[in-house]
Amino acid sequence: MRAWSLKRQIILVAAVMTIISLTIVIVVARGYSTIARQQGFRQENIGLSTFIAGHLGLALTSGGSFAVADLADKLFAADGICALAVYDASGTCVYRRARDPQVGALLDRRSDADTTVAEFSSSWLSIERPIISQAATVGRLHLIVARPTGSVP
Repeated sequence: MRAWSLKRQIILVAAVMTIISLTIVIVVARGYSTIARQQGFRQENIGLSTFIAGHLGLALTSGGSFAVADLADKLFAADGICALAVYDASGTCVYRRARDPQVGALLDRRSDADTTVAEFSSSWLSIERPIISQAATVGRLHLIVARPTGSVP
């Protein structure tokens, strides 16, 4: 059997280096794509929580817990919402509902931050935010949204 010629050796090394380079590019591009999907999902649902908090703020200030429960029941019916809790300004829970007890247990983990807090899991996104009406904090919203099927953690 003859030894490989120098030309064949150079071609083999070039082919191996090309395959390694392409593999690295694909892995990095997939990572960036995953990060972009996560950020898009996060921003979309923070926008949803802003919308919900705005309407709940009006319900808290004008109609009390009955109006909050009525509105929250309608919001909870939306696809993708796994759990929803509403607290008044004193921290008393005025509405709490979850599709699954394990996800509902996440509503017990509350943040005292005055800002929006978002936490990812492999299957959900938890968003806590203040409910503001007429420049005053009138409560707190805790929303847990299911991540889309097939999304990468």
